[in-house]
Amino acid sequence: MPISSVHPEYEQKIRRMRFVRDMCSDEMTVKDKGERYLPAAFAKEEPERYEAYLKRAYFFGVTNKTLRDMVGAAFRKPASYEMPDALLPLVDNFDGAGNSIESVNKSGVSNLLQAGRHCILVDYPSVEDGMTAEQEARLNLMPYAAEYTAEALDNWSHELIFGREMLTMVKLVEYAKVPIDEFSHELKKTYRVLRLRSPEEASEIFGGAFGDYVYTQALYDEAGKALTEEYIPKKASSSARGVGVPFNYIPFFVADLDQIPLMDIAVVNLAHYQVSADYRENLHTHGQQTLGIRTSMSWEQFQTANPDGIKVGATKGHFLGESGGFETTSAPESSSLNKALDDLQKQMESMGAKLMTEGGEKTAEEARINASSQTSALDMVVSLWDSVVNAALKACAEYKAVDSDLV
Repeated sequence: MPISSVHPEYEQKIRRMRFVRDMCSDEMTVKDKGERYLPAAFAKEEPERYEAYLKRAYFFGVTNKTLRDMVGAAFRKPASYEMPDALLPLVDNFDGAGNSIESVNKSGVSNLLQAGRHCILVDYPSVEDGMTAEQEARLNLMPYAAEYTAEALDNWSHELIFGREMLTMVKLVEYAKVPIDEFSHELKKTYRVLRLRSPEEASEIFGGAFGDYVYTQALYDEAGKALTEEYIPKKASSSARGVGVPFNYIPFFVADLDQIPLMDIAVVNLAHYQVSADYRENLHTHGQQTLGIRTSMSWEQFQTANPDGIKVGATKGHFLGESGGFETTSAPESSSLNKALDDLQKQMESMGAKLMTEGGEKTAEEARINASSQTSALDMVVSLWDSVVNAALKACAEYKAVDSDLV
């Protein structure tokens, strides 16, 4: 199979993820998608009418507002951390790019709400074999937790090892900046492949004897050509002799939900957008008066008397001849469309509230019985992401070869 092959589950979910992310964006982003989100029977035959129809439509960004409210609610109090002094620098630079652990946490919760999945890869700067713990300390090397979106994780596999289901392969899509000149660059797609090699495979690839499974990495281009040799990321040296050992698992952690929390509200948000387009089209069409003229003049006489045609307005006058007259009429707006908009807006507000709270008072017994099913989506997301960050911090502790007593 080519390296571009993706997991069947990825193919099923990617459209849903992109849809919710679009609904979490702004009006211009949604309108730029055109007929994907605002189909119309006349779009191809009457492009000018469709352009006006699109411009009049109103995208009410409730999904985005709900997202921001939920992230704000989750972080209304800052998180607290208890960890060894050796790991404290991670609080201010968790991802190796200068983003604090608080910033990465907000990103993780936000991405989980939009895509139902978010990932962390714990890594460590490459060091020369044999470098001692003292030498590494002088370089101030720290592990880091790199974020990967759900879209970046496009293939993976698990195997049962010693009675546990473990990740044995992860393929991540990355984009490298390739300079064109001093002022511009292009993005080149690459694949980072993480593998868990058996002792036999590791011995065959790297030589020597291995007593346990070994975690490896390699980088490939779009055609599957290796950009780096497969290598073994090692933990920091744990003694003056410079003993850095491999991981016996892939330090890649996935927060995964069965359903995208914001999916339902995004669907209603799209319906509101589409109904708003019909409503505003209806107002535009029926809000304009239709002019009807009666006259005893022939068509030729009428044209001679009114060489500029008929123009509506208080400052315009027209000669209609003997017994001439005119009438204006306009059709009433559609009240059903207006009501549909109002109903959809109320539905979105209700759905957003339910995502954040159980709602309603319960007796202690009712709360006990319904605890597992009534937990809000926000509680579930925060709890799941908390477990992923804890696992990532423990892997960081392993990389630094320090006590992993973390809270």
